[in-house]
Amino acid sequence: MKVGDGITQINFNSSIKPAYDKVGFKGGLKAIASEDELVKTFLKNNSKFGALTNWFNKCAGEKTSIIINAIGTGLLAPLVIANNPLSKEDKDVKTYSALRQPISAVIAIITQLAVCMKADKIIDRLAYNNKLGTESQKNAHFYDLSVIKNAKENSPLKNKFNGLKDSEILKTLHSAGEITKNQFDKVSNAMTRLKAFKNWTGIGLSLVTLPFACCALNWIYPRFMEKFFPEISNAKKLKEE
Repeated sequence: MKVGDGITQINFNSSIKPAYDKVGFKGGLKAIASEDELVKTFLKNNSKFGALTNWFNKCAGEKTSIIINAIGTGLLAPLVIANNPLSKEDKDVKTYSALRQPISAVIAIITQLAVCMKADKIIDRLAYNNKLGTESQKNAHFYDLSVIKNAKENSPLKNKFNGLKDSEILKTLHSAGEITKNQFDKVSNAMTRLKAFKNWTGIGLSLVTLPFACCALNWIYPRFMEKFFPEISNAKKLKEE
């Protein structure tokens, strides 16, 4: 027997299966589905955590960034400033600077988050009526969510839409046969574009409101310290004199 013949026989013998065929991947799609069910069950059994997760999911984007930054500014930054071993300032000055951070966080949430949430409502209202964007974008239904608005107002399923996100309403309409696959795809693409538009708008509004937030902090904080922490405030003033 030739060497080449032996190789040919091994490669093409149908009774011999490749080694990777012997590895059993049990579960497959069922395993993935089980993992999804486990996540849903966890969120259901931990309603507060589930509600928080769902809220963050709805607020994903610039609003979530504002909240996370505020938490970092209000909780972590004061500890770092107050216990900074590299700073040569005394305890009162460090404390004065540290307490500034929570006030800054509160002002950031009040100004930036409130403005972004209001802007999102305005953007949604325009998108529901296909009035968002340039004329060419309106004609191309670039951000058009009028299908969602009409469904909320006129669909026989509208009583089932309470608490659902727009994407979930869209899936419900498609599953019920109230919209075609083509309509589903068009509105899904419009929602993706709208989410990106909101994120960029949120970033722009945060930058615009930043100077106002800084001015508010500079005006509020000294008065806050004089009212609630007069000893620290007076010690800080004496250091500056």
